[in-house]
This record gives sequence, structure tokens and C-alpha cells, in this order.
Amino acid sequence: MRKSEVMKGSVELAVLTMLSKKKMYGYQITQDLKASKDNVLYIAEGTLYLMLKRLEKHKFIKGQWEKGKGKRKVHTYTITAEGKKDLKARQEHWKTLQKALNKVLLGSG
Repeated sequence: MRKSEVMKGSVELAVLTMLSKKKMYGYQITQDLKASKDNVLYIAEGTLYLMLKRLEKHKFIKGQWEKGKGKRKVHTYTITAEGKKDLKARQEHWKTLQKALNKVLLGSG
């Protein structure tokens, strides 16, 4: 099955949700996505970084360099106020979509 816009939106929803809970760096995000049931949300690191840049461009997240372990620096990401608003809208859209799909696929509301 091909990844579609729905999949892209789902991964963005997951990333924004994770960042709403804590500051993270890219590798952490990929590992958490990889840990999703059956790897369903996993995306390659390169794809993730393109997504993070796009979310940053829209001012939904903010990236910054911080001191990591040893001399190494890590680029961490946090959600912004604008990102929190967008996340809330995405969550509402997801709930609406989920109800509609349940009604059609399962015959329930």
C-alpha cells in the first residue's frame, strides 16, 4: 500500500503530539515512530527532517541547537503556540474522520 496524504498527515499529527509533551531531537522522534504498532508510523530520517523543516517554516515548531552528551550538539525541537493551535485543529479533524470511517466501515457512530 502506498503512503498517501492521509499517512503524511497522520505522521505530522503524531510528531506534533510528541512535541507537545516534550522537547525532542530528530533521532528520538524516528525511534518513537518506529516503535509504533507494526512500524506503521515509521518514516526514514531524511523524510522526517524534511517534515520538521516544513513544520518549522510554518512556525508550528522551533528548532535549536543544544549541548548533548560530551562535546556533541543536538538539534532539538519544541512545539510553538501556533503549533499547539494547529495540533488542536488536526486532533479535531482526526476525531471527525475517525467517526465517519467507523460509521462507514463498522456501521457504528
